[in-house]
Amino acid sequence: MAEEHTYYHLDAVICNESSHTTVFLATWTGPEIAGYVLPNDKVVVKRTTSMQATNSEIDMLKRLAHRTNPSQDFFTKLIFVHDVISNQQVDLVMEYGGEDLSQALLMHNEQKQTLTERLKCVSKTLSHIMVCLVKLHALRLVHNDLKPENCVMDADGNVKLIDFAIAGHAYMINSEDDNLVGYDGEKVGSEYYMHPHLLWNRPLSLYQNDLWALGQTAFLLYTRQYIYDSEQASQSEKNNVLRLFLMDLDWYKKFPLNEVLQSHESFPLFVKFVSKMCCLSQAPERAYMLLLQDPFLCYHIS
Repeated sequence: MAEEHTYYHLDAVICNESSHTTVFLATWTGPEIAGYVLPNDKVVVKRTTSMQATNSEIDMLKRLAHRTNPSQDFFTKLIFVHDVISNQQVDLVMEYGGEDLSQALLMHNEQKQTLTERLKCVSKTLSHIMVCLVKLHALRLVHNDLKPENCVMDADGNVKLIDFAIAGHAYMINSEDDNLVGYDGEKVGSEYYMHPHLLWNRPLSLYQNDLWALGQTAFLLYTRQYIYDSEQASQSEKNNVLRLFLMDLDWYKKFPLNEVLQSHESFPLFVKFVSKMCCLSQAPERAYMLLLQDPFLCYHIS
């Protein structure tokens, strides 16, 4: 399936993000670009026909590259843009930061790890994501689609955020008219990780949308289960589960969680962290440096 381009060679499909966007793993065959890519490095090519979303992502990646310290890698880097005018197609060539978390932490066989080792890895991973959000929120920007599939991990366990297609400035959503919608008029984001107030068209600061998503990512990585079955649960059942996380600090008592997990020393720290990210009475205004001292985020160094 490989196609020849001037600077890169497509190797395999990573995923189909939508009907108009496909993501490929590729090999860079162009010249060295200092600080970005060397010949024969693996890169990611995002091929899309959604021009408005593409322009938005390019603008965001350029802004992040300009406004963050080059020595601090928190966000994926844009290497090259290839326009194919004949079929209104754009290829965004970005650095390859490793496997996404759904592959790196959820799908791989980890029999060699003890439970404590696995949970310390989860703690470390979440602390890295929090650093990314702290940097992003300090610029008054939000990701808006944080989830395991949009975080990549390299061989050393370092994590970066990817996919800034719907990222943007932080603002307060006050009505359905303000809600996050894509260029096709449809609501954007991912169901499991979108703050309930966005789903229910209630007022919300978009900073808290990112924090909710981090809390739900923590739940999935720690428990290895979703908060509900998206195919089997009714909308009423889904709403009831979401209200638990929003309103009830004892939400964890309502889930059939693994007893071994519940008896682990890290479990109380995990519960408090998820509550801090998701419960309305606990959630901070935005990500900030002191959150990096959260006991669960520090568990991996204990």
